[in-house]
Amino acid sequence: MSENLNLKEYMKDDAFAFDNISLAICKEEEPNYETLLKECEEFENSVILFKIVPSYFVMKTILCFKLNDYETAHKYINGSLKYLVYVAKSVAELTPMEKVNFDEYKSNVLDQYKILTSQRPEYLNIKEVKVPSITKFITTNDENILNVEIDRRVSLRKK
Repeated sequence: MSENLNLKEYMKDDAFAFDNISLAICKEEEPNYETLLKECEEFENSVILFKIVPSYFVMKTILCFKLNDYETAHKYINGSLKYLVYVAKSVAELTPMEKVNFDEYKSNVLDQYKILTSQRPEYLNIKEVKVPSITKFITTNDENILNVEIDRRVSLRKK
């Protein structure tokens, strides 16, 4: 029981960390991008609230655009696109609210892809598609894979 409580607390911490990162990326006048990159890396390596990761991909892409890091932006856009395909193929039916959220997410991702390919047309003809390694945890229905990874991340966070 206490382990579940800890897991819920970690998920709450993930939500707060995500909010702080997204506010810093989108709202601060002059954010420290190097600090934000470090925070993003730490978040990505420790997050257990995998439901928040697709939105994190959108935020990370915005940060990459601000840093003119188009290669990394492309990687996160690809992760978002893979997630969109996964949801479209695997979810039987979305609730009205989920549909609204999904459509908004899809619109954001497609807008980011348009920005990327308008500024860097070479990304229209990429032969190898790279995605963030965490993508596998948002595009699987295998509870065992998810539980093993959550347990691994929880044990790392306890240290």
